[in-house]
Amino acid sequence: MVKVRGYRIEPEEIEARLLERPEVHEAACIAVPDDLDGARLEAYLTPSAGRAPDLAELRRHCLEGLPRYMVPAAFHVLGAFPRTSTGKVDRRALAAGRTDAPDGGVPCPPAS
Repeated sequence: MVKVRGYRIEPEEIEARLLERPEVHEAACIAVPDDLDGARLEAYLTPSAGRAPDLAELRRHCLEGLPRYMVPAAFHVLGAFPRTSTGKVDRRALAAGRTDAPDGGVPCPPAS
């Protein structure tokens, strides 16, 4: 569980929502420090083979099924997730920006 803007959030709920989309193979959501709000949510995902996710559509999908405070502020598309020695997603590496994407991922455009 993470706390963002006074709300207690289970990242797994956001991840489950993202995984409903066929273009999303894996998803991870983390809270990262933010000077304005204390923390903000960011989602990381790997695409399904042969599918390029539309980040604006992913944001709309989240807005349709989650409260606004649970919608990630940014989405990052990675080729693969960093892993721990036991094969789990290395969330600390994601939070530190250590990813295999040369630009650290692709930010989602703001909601229209």
